[in-house]
Amino acid sequence: GTVGTRAFGVSCLSASSCWAVGEIEGAAPPKERLMLRWNGSTWSQVSTELPVGSTTSALEDVSCVATNACWATGRHGIGSVNRGLTVRWNGSTWSLSGNPLPTSGVSTNLVGVSCVSASFCFAVGSAFDESTFVESRIVLRWNGSTWVSGTTPEPTGATRTNLHDVSCVSTTACWAVGAFRAPGIADRRLVLKWNGTAWTIASTPMPTASTDTALYGVDCITATDCWTVELEPFPPSGVTTVPVSTCQTTSR
Repeated sequence: GTVGTRAFGVSCLSASSCWAVGEIEGAAPPKERLMLRWNGSTWSQVSTELPVGSTTSALEDVSCVATNACWATGRHGIGSVNRGLTVRWNGSTWSLSGNPLPTSGVSTNLVGVSCVSASFCFAVGSAFDESTFVESRIVLRWNGSTWVSGTTPEPTGATRTNLHDVSCVSTTACWAVGAFRAPGIADRRLVLKWNGTAWTIASTPMPTASTDTALYGVDCITATDCWTVELEPFPPSGVTTVPVSTCQTTSR
């Protein structure tokens, strides 16, 4: 009955131990989370626990530090509102790991997670306030037993912020990426750096003539070697675009 599947995140410990996460779309709603396990030769589907009352679900990212220690993040729907979702693998089952996100009035989604040990992870995402229509970033930290909310600085004048991914190489070196918007300007890159005690804003260069940029992925190898990727929905001036009727799609 599946009509579509999407894989959003993957984490491997070895050539014979990987997890991939995403969502399944059936012939009729609702969408369901997708959890796949690689054993060295085949992928198999594994079930995950959901909060009571969930009608839809999706997993956005996964991070493993051992064969019995993985975390996956995403969202689950109750009615028309999404709630941030965190689940934990203990070597035999995936179970809810809880989080301090609001349970009413705010839609939340956790789209990135990175762990360096069984007692240290960061998860990032965004929250949308249904009453004020304000979008803001989310940062949660796993301390070995529970998720706790973290605070991050906000770019000057920002009216909307979100985070799309996070990468940690140690408990004192993490980077989170996303975008922010201020009155009169389009989306701008947002990079945050964790030094072990606090998050700070890191400066990033803007592409020449770009009008709208956002960072969607980051991966760090060491504390001084990271890569990030972005989406530019609007091409810089001087770039020739092709009509949709000619090429069918114009995604970048």
